[in-house]
Amino acid sequence: MQITPLTHATLESANTLIKKVFHPTDKYEKLNLIASLDKDKYMEVYQKCFIKKMSYWVVQESESFKVIATIGLYTEPDTHDNECWIGWFCVDKDFRGKGLGVKLLDFIQTQAKESKKEIICLYTENTQQYTLARELYLSKGFEQYIPTVESSKNSCYFRKNIKL
Repeated sequence: MQITPLTHATLESANTLIKKVFHPTDKYEKLNLIASLDKDKYMEVYQKCFIKKMSYWVVQESESFKVIATIGLYTEPDTHDNECWIGWFCVDKDFRGKGLGVKLLDFIQTQAKESKKEIICLYTENTQQYTLARELYLSKGFEQYIPTVESSKNSCYFRKNIKL
């Protein structure tokens, strides 16, 4: 299975997967993927979500071309230039446990390095539903930390130093 950049052709299927896994409720969160394809048209999304730059990738099932995994990389205006965040990282339930999540995290780490980033951050929820995700992050060298800004009590933050 190949990791490819998000396109207008894969947008609807990627959004379907994200809604199924994460259930986003915020208007601007729902527009993140399309905004990544047209920053000028969706500048309001960038501003409301405090995003400077974002890119997304997908994995499609080989026969149906349905998007079965997504991952993104974004930067925020108020963070260090060497830092980036993982966004909308998910694998369809039917395709979990086959190494796809590991492959995506390795891929995104390479993308971050190519963008001259030294630290990758992410957040997830500290709930039973995301236990396997948290275990995956720890197994890939991410460390849990407490952010300096206020966050939801169910949020769980991770980061990894990828400096060469």
